[in-house]
Amino acid sequence: MKILVLGECAGPLLSPFTPSVVAAARTMGDDVSVLVFGGDCREPARQAARIEGVGAVIVADHPAYGNHATLLVTELVEHAGREFTHIIGAHNGIARDVLPGVAARLDVDMVPDVIAIYGPDRFQRPVCSGRFNADVQVEAPYTILTIRAGAFDPAGEQQEPAPLHATDFLAGGRTVELVEEKSNSTGPDLQTASLVVGGGRGIGTQDHFDLLRLLAQQLGGAVGASMGAIEAGLASYDMQIGQTGHTVAPDLYIAAGISGSPYHLAGIRDSNVILAINNDPDAPVFEAVDYGLVGDLTQLLPGLAEKLGCSGSNPKD
Repeated sequence: MKILVLGECAGPLLSPFTPSVVAAARTMGDDVSVLVFGGDCREPARQAARIEGVGAVIVADHPAYGNHATLLVTELVEHAGREFTHIIGAHNGIARDVLPGVAARLDVDMVPDVIAIYGPDRFQRPVCSGRFNADVQVEAPYTILTIRAGAFDPAGEQQEPAPLHATDFLAGGRTVELVEEKSNSTGPDLQTASLVVGGGRGIGTQDHFDLLRLLAQQLGGAVGASMGAIEAGLASYDMQIGQTGHTVAPDLYIAAGISGSPYHLAGIRDSNVILAINNDPDAPVFEAVDYGLVGDLTQLLPGLAEKLGCSGSNPKD
């Protein structure tokens, strides 16, 4: 098996999901390469080379890839991936946008959101909004996968870094000027934060949603939202958590004003501890969490911040 891992860049650094994807790749074989792409990805490439089990790093360093434009990266991955039997990326981030297009171009099977690997052609993934897990058998020898965050422990570091191989392939021989819209969030990244506060439609007002931002700031966490909160204009789409948004796996997830739809729960199921706050004692979310608080969040949040702030870094304390 020859396996290509997408090594995405998170600013000037390698995405923290890459070591976990490498670990997933190594369950299928020892011949693992990483494709690192970006506008200035020399340091991320060096970080990828130090991941245990990586045999080579392919570096596509060009301003055209600086904004991770989906069509350009799709063409790059298609070109680089033709000599591999598997292409794997994290289910969060650009891989989820790019790899379906690569699979269509190469006319091969794709299995998204994998949580377990039983061999080069047998995988497990959640279905029905995460209520069940399905075992998937693919017949083609060439397979494309995305790996769910938190499903595999990250690979360690190797003493001897893998060699770097630069590619001069430029997708379509063209560049595209893009304007990147920056999120208003200044806290930790939503997908990698150890504590996430999620707000739902039940928050009610923007002032109340700002209380969640304050709580996250006090605890060093990130803020997300359900689709209901986004539809109500309380949060932006880049904050969405759920089946069609981000999948998160923090140590502690706080669901405030979230009813508990299966679509949202599918995005938080890998959280270590889930705490729900809702003024409706019959809200479905209470059936899917570890702890629940019934009451007015404006009264509960200040005390919660104090309790969690004094409990140290382990939410279970």
